[in-house]
Amino acid sequence: MKTISKFSRFLICSILILGYQSKCMAMKTEVGGIIYEFDGYEAWVIGATDYAKEYLRHLNIPNIVHFTYLGNDWSLEVSSIEEYALLGCSFETAFINAAHIKKNACIRADEITFGDNVCRIEEASCTAYHKITFGKNIEYIGKRAFLGSGCGSVDEPLEPAEITIETQCDSTVIDEFAFMNCGFSSITLGKSVRMRDFSFCQCPNLTSVTMKDGIKRISLCAFYGCENLESVVIPNTVTYIDMISFSMTSLRELFIPESVTHIGLGAFSACSNLESIIVAPLNRVYDSRNDCNAIIETSTNTLHTGCNSTVIPNTVTTIGASAFHMSGLESIQIPNSVTTIGAKAFQSCKNLTKVQFGRSVKTIEASAFNACEWLDEVICLNPEPPDCADVSVFAKDLQSEANDEPYYIGLFVPKGSIQRYRSHYVWDHFKYIAEKDFSALYSDVNEDGEVSIADVTYLIDCILNSDHNSLLDVNCDGEVNIADVTKLIDVILKG
Repeated sequence: MKTISKFSRFLICSILILGYQSKCMAMKTEVGGIIYEFDGYEAWVIGATDYAKEYLRHLNIPNIVHFTYLGNDWSLEVSSIEEYALLGCSFETAFINAAHIKKNACIRADEITFGDNVCRIEEASCTAYHKITFGKNIEYIGKRAFLGSGCGSVDEPLEPAEITIETQCDSTVIDEFAFMNCGFSSITLGKSVRMRDFSFCQCPNLTSVTMKDGIKRISLCAFYGCENLESVVIPNTVTYIDMISFSMTSLRELFIPESVTHIGLGAFSACSNLESIIVAPLNRVYDSRNDCNAIIETSTNTLHTGCNSTVIPNTVTTIGASAFHMSGLESIQIPNSVTTIGAKAFQSCKNLTKVQFGRSVKTIEASAFNACEWLDEVICLNPEPPDCADVSVFAKDLQSEANDEPYYIGLFVPKGSIQRYRSHYVWDHFKYIAEKDFSALYSDVNEDGEVSIADVTYLIDCILNSDHNSLLDVNCDGEVNIADVTKLIDVILKG
């Protein structure tokens, strides 16, 4: 490199002193159609020539820029691409190796490659129509940094593509909405990634997500609305899955590793294709007992998340809020152990046609079965009408909760209880109420799914041990005694 003369050095230093060493008095140069400012220590991109905006197709912003100024050769580190620096430009490829890409830098290209010198990519700075390749030292990706990227163009529809964010940094923060509405088909996230809320939401073409060991938290609405997302690998380092993180996706299978200690409300709600849920056997907070295809909070026996093939175990006492929200369930049998059904637990289950409540359900919270359009049969085994929050519980559409409209649903209740149901403010909204003999259903006292001699043995043992649980009252006379044994034997003999 050519040695800078003493006079040139004096001139440059004088300029810097007069400009108080601020960028407002920096010098300018143009390299390959890109306009840089520099101060003798570093350079930064501030714009592009009209020719570059019109004709330049391959952008190259290096880590070190080489140029001649005042007859001297310079080699300076490129520290940043400034706001609106590349406004009006559009490239086929862009290679970026400046350390800092500032807000609204306006980098637009079919393919963008970030070198290993890039550390920060700020808000709304880039659009890559087809492909993004990240370097190994990305520390921060800002809000809406790549909003709408990867969706192809009119001339070139998008082919399946993936992005990988795997760095050498201790932490790589992906800020809110950073990749919202991007068109990539798969995403791989390295161990250092720290997601913030909505970071990958509403990506329409996304089908799979792989997260490497080291990721600890999946943020609020992280993958919300990725309607074609079918597969996700959650590593055994994740402890916290926030609210609505995978809601409105097409997940088919779900495995919760033993590391997970918190799952937020509705984390997997509105997953209408979800058929299988397994919780790692060594998880200390949640379980999927009896191969039930559900997530159950172990300490409270609350069913947190269900799916299309869930069979609710007879040890569950509460069905949590939004547990089956917008699932693909067609029917559900709620066992006698359940006492409470949470708000919106089955809301908007469009395929649900039949519900059977066990004998112990006492409370049904607001909108629990709201907007179940095809629900046409409800069986309630409890002689006492469960308390319902309001008329939204069984309203057929989301607006009906304020209308006090009748329910055009068949309701079947135990013999001798129809007047109690007709006198209850919510249950009286059913247009069709009928009594039914539920002796056969009451007879499965050991709740193994069958009525057999094993139920007789179980009932006799309970009576001898003075266990007068109301669920053992087979003949519904209000007492548990030998008459219930007789009734049970009669049911078995009649087949």
